[in-house]
Amino acid sequence: VENSGTLNLPQGLTLGGTGGGATKPVYRIYQSAGTINLGGSITRASGGWSDYELYLSGGTLNATNDATISTTLKSVAMTNDTSFTISVADGKTLTAMGLTFGERTHLTKSGPGTLKLGSALPSDLSVQGGVITFGSACNLGDGVLTMAAGSTLVISALGLSATSVPGIENASVTVDGSLLAGTCVLFESDSAEFLSVVLAKLEASGVTGVHIDGNRIVYVDEVPHASTVFAWKNEGTCDYSNFRGGTYSWYGFTDPASWLIGVGREANTGGYIPSEDDDIFVSASFRPIFAIDLGGFRRKVRNLELNIDASTGKYTNQAGYRQFNIRNGTLEFSGSFTNVRAEVVAKAAGKFVFGRTSAARFGYNGAEDYFIAESGGEIDFLGAVDFHIMFIDVDAGGKVVNLLVPDKNGKLVDVTIGFDDVSGWEKTDPYFGAIIGRVGNRIADGKFTLDGKAYTLACNDSDHNATLHGGKRGWDAYVWNAKTFACDKTNVVGIKFSRSFPDGEEGFPGTVNAEVTYTITPENTWRIDYKATTDKATPLNMTQHVYFNMNGEGTILDQELQIDADKYLAVDSNLKPVGNPVSVAGTPFDFREFHKVGERINDPDKVLQYGPGYDHNWCLNGTGFRKVATFKGDARAVEVWTDQPGLQFYAGNFIKDEWTMKDGRPMKYRGWLALETQHYPNTPNRPDFESIT
Repeated sequence: VENSGTLNLPQGLTLGGTGGGATKPVYRIYQSAGTINLGGSITRASGGWSDYELYLSGGTLNATNDATISTTLKSVAMTNDTSFTISVADGKTLTAMGLTFGERTHLTKSGPGTLKLGSALPSDLSVQGGVITFGSACNLGDGVLTMAAGSTLVISALGLSATSVPGIENASVTVDGSLLAGTCVLFESDSAEFLSVVLAKLEASGVTGVHIDGNRIVYVDEVPHASTVFAWKNEGTCDYSNFRGGTYSWYGFTDPASWLIGVGREANTGGYIPSEDDDIFVSASFRPIFAIDLGGFRRKVRNLELNIDASTGKYTNQAGYRQFNIRNGTLEFSGSFTNVRAEVVAKAAGKFVFGRTSAARFGYNGAEDYFIAESGGEIDFLGAVDFHIMFIDVDAGGKVVNLLVPDKNGKLVDVTIGFDDVSGWEKTDPYFGAIIGRVGNRIADGKFTLDGKAYTLACNDSDHNATLHGGKRGWDAYVWNAKTFACDKTNVVGIKFSRSFPDGEEGFPGTVNAEVTYTITPENTWRIDYKATTDKATPLNMTQHVYFNMNGEGTILDQELQIDADKYLAVDSNLKPVGNPVSVAGTPFDFREFHKVGERINDPDKVLQYGPGYDHNWCLNGTGFRKVATFKGDARAVEVWTDQPGLQFYAGNFIKDEWTMKDGRPMKYRGWLALETQHYPNTPNRPDFESIT
């Protein structure tokens, strides 16, 4: 495209073909002038042996619809000494995360729509209107960013930094709400005056919970509706060797949403896909987030090291969290894999395999690593794995599938129930490891009255004539929107689940917008935060129904439990609380000191045998966020912390020996227990209990 020429692509363009032979074919778009009208995405064909390139050196690119310039193109670049304009139509978004820039490049963004760039910046970026976002933490000082009046800068990655942005006083600044979890650093600058301007802009756009801390703008989460922390404990430490080596450096320049890793031996030049005989060294100096799409193929490599290269790159002094994603294919390691405080994420259709000959080592030199398999993703450890961290695997419904916890020697054991696919829950119990709502526990007789109006619910627990865990289709039975997040400065990673539930859902009043956030911290804790808003009064009692066996095998009967509670709720034969809270003293419900779970579980106490066995609510001592229980096996323990008033301890009384779980492993009667932090059962019908409305 040159001179005054125009290339119209109303439905986008796919570059490439099958290729083959000794010569690698090249598919290229080159624009030196003129106009490209883009109504769809520019992508590459899958398969084949060929290069796919897009070079922009002048003219205008008009995005007339939502579109993506695929980062799976080998080169997406503005060449040296060029000026270029990208215009995006109103209400539309052009995603160009892989766009790179030569020296002395000048980019003008016009139009009212949104342009999403990666971490690279041209020498001069002028935003004349609409919205500009950057797909990863980058230093805006690497290029001159100028904002015109009426334009908007969206902070869409943690740790954005700049000295100044000319025109920012007349523009808007806001933040991608999906980043706001826990405590996160949003912006950094050595200029106190500039930080003050950015903070004022954020607050003017309605962002709350932000403040200046030194040379940073920090977001601190508001007090959530409820919080629970499971803190894993073991004794001693492990020494780990720091593997070095590898012959290729991968420098990422993309956003995880676009599923690519930009690879090259020198500063983003050239492309490379690993082969079976390669040693791979991944430098996290240039980018905090890496993602790879293997096009559905399996790639085998011998060694992989994720390390912080202290000699190069802007992250020299930020040896913190880094993320490595894979989607659409399998990356298999037959040698060593080592990390420095990194998260490995297997996305849908993506798989990490650590081979049987691999000596995978994690958490060495006091660092921490985190592993999350999202819905459809897999992470398999087939060989000797040396951990000193925890690993949590959840599906798109927030169900915990695996929960691997080390002992003092780093031996990793899966301490929870999970299944290989959804049929496992359908054949056994839908609540294993699930998010529970709208009202956890039981509502007696399936009815309650609120503001003078009677509500009738389904009694899905027919054995006890009660509505259990939200009704016939509680929140455990839904796929939630899920987004991973991380914070460099606090070294936490996690997943935020969100979903809206309509007015009248399962007979409850009010539309509820719910959020459940799972966070893993360097202290080896799994934190669960619950939030919800509603447009009318409704009862709400959210919890998590994870199960524990701290040995990972056998039963829980010889494992020890302590609960900080002086009272519990007595129940009738339908497990409905009766009367006021009762003292645990002199009863099999007294766990103020450690007792083996099976020590008194068959006591003839009538209230206990209504369970049959433990399935009761303890009225926790104290208020606010505090430690309320500890459950320990032979080599590891879990502490439970919460801000809730009650703890439902369920001893797996209805787990059946004939059930099977992941990998075909048999389940056991009383093989796991649940410690559900929540408000008291049947609260909607008990005005003397703390309200959940």
